[in-house]
Amino acid sequence: MWRINNVEWKQGVSPKELKSETDILSAQKNGDLTISSSDTIVNCPFVYWHGGSLKERTDKTLSDLMGYGGAQVLNTDIEKMQVTFVAHRGFAPDGSTIYYIATDASVKKVADPLGVIYTNKTGAALLSGGSSDLYVFTNGIKGTGPMGFQASIASTNVGDTSYSPLWRIQATTWKDPSRAEFLTSVTQITSAAQAGKLTNNIAGVVVNCPIVNVHV
Repeated sequence: MWRINNVEWKQGVSPKELKSETDILSAQKNGDLTISSSDTIVNCPFVYWHGGSLKERTDKTLSDLMGYGGAQVLNTDIEKMQVTFVAHRGFAPDGSTIYYIATDASVKKVADPLGVIYTNKTGAALLSGGSSDLYVFTNGIKGTGPMGFQASIASTNVGDTSYSPLWRIQATTWKDPSRAEFLTSVTQITSAAQAGKLTNNIAGVVVNCPIVNVHV
């Protein structure tokens, strides 16, 4: 999550390309430019950097039977500056279908199996309004969800004032997996929990999963 700082060259100074924070601060110290902070926060995950990149899947074929983890990218083309992500199907609070991507996680033992970047700093969103809940099923009906069971359900959707791409994972567990039901909305999860059929527990990890498509 990047906080934007505006860098502006002063009148009479010939601009040049700057490639590091050191270069920027040095030019500021020399009086060549000014730096002003802003209130803008942008979600800009790294996908390629010197010495590494997000992991690519060896099997490029996507199906309803594929596993969730391993890697989240199909292809990275640095010449065209394009990256192709795996889009995971889930459900919005009202039961409509959404697709989202995964780029990083705040706990290393979660990030590594998913094939995403470990970003400890986003863990602070666990206890703030900066995260939204994503209900991830830990047992029950087999499927393509993160834990190998049915697709996850989000607590907020794009356009909601409370929406955030930083998902606080709620581990949703059926008390009797053999009697699990296929759920598609937050209301259904709440009803099942009130009936004592399942439990929801904060898993202690934040995963960056921006929604990229919504089907009404």
